[in-house]
Amino acid sequence: MGSCKPLLPWGKSSIIGHLVDLWKSLPCAQIAPATDPANRELRDALEVVGFDSTRCILNERAGEGMFSTLRRAGEWRGWNDGISHVAIALCDQPCILLETLRELLDSVKRDPLALWQPRYGDRNGHPVVLPMDDLRAIPHAPEGNLRDFLRAHGSRRRQVPVSDPGVLIDLDTPMDYEQHCPPTLVL
Repeated sequence: MGSCKPLLPWGKSSIIGHLVDLWKSLPCAQIAPATDPANRELRDALEVVGFDSTRCILNERAGEGMFSTLRRAGEWRGWNDGISHVAIALCDQPCILLETLRELLDSVKRDPLALWQPRYGDRNGHPVVLPMDDLRAIPHAPEGNLRDFLRAHGSRRRQVPVSDPGVLIDLDTPMDYEQHCPPTLVL
């Protein structure tokens, strides 16, 4: 992308600010951002939107990809007691609608032992919701990525059909960002 994606402007805020506000509007017991400890700029931005950066999941191996971050999250000792499930939300997917997240979280109640994923058309998207026990198992999992981890648990994998293409939209390039970014309010 050429810059830190979570810090890009998004509406009245930044992508990270938008996502934090979105998740704060849901019945979540805890929001735990994950970041590379070397990314001080992002940690400062998290403090601006209300996080103590010392309460972030730090992944010094972030360059190895998302699954390395999930391994750190599975080992992290900062989770609040009583957390039953974890939603793996990506910071480059700010196009997801609030109603889609509500549908996904409501689905978990139907089968709390399942691994849940939104499905738009014929494709699975994000965020993925896992029981906490499954997140705790990821550091020891033989799989090298989330897709393979989900496939390995195929009998427990469930999809929530949604009408929101935002579950598939990743902002990976400047063109993606320009195509999907909402207009910034100018006063």
